[in-house]
Amino acid sequence: MRKLFYLFFMLNFILACSSDSDSKEETEQSNVSYQVKLWKYDIDKENDSIHWEYKIDFKNNSSFNVSGYPLISFKEEGADMIIKRGYEASSTPCKTIAAGEDCLVAFKQDEKINYNVQPDPKPLVFVNAEYFIETE
Repeated sequence: MRKLFYLFFMLNFILACSSDSDSKEETEQSNVSYQVKLWKYDIDKENDSIHWEYKIDFKNNSSFNVSGYPLISFKEEGADMIIKRGYEASSTPCKTIAAGEDCLVAFKQDEKINYNVQPDPKPLVFVNAEYFIETE
């Protein structure tokens, strides 16, 4: 009798802990794509200046809004090390992208070449862009 009670208890315990994933609907994963509209990095050694500009369009292909931030990856021409430029959550131009909508990240900077820091400046080349999802 004791063995039967133990078997009954274990069977109820196992059934109570079983997964109910079959009864839950699968959730749609977010799908954000990007398109590089402009990537420009010009070094003007005659005027000792660098002009860097890019425009990257992120599109939310999901059927729901997404929240997060863009992450742009680039590297110095000929180098192996990849540099990632993220945007702080409070200052990102694309903190939330509505379902089916686009969001453009634009950056433009002109600066003087500091030959003490960069004796031989090389162009920056685009590697990748991604949208880091914080919440859905």
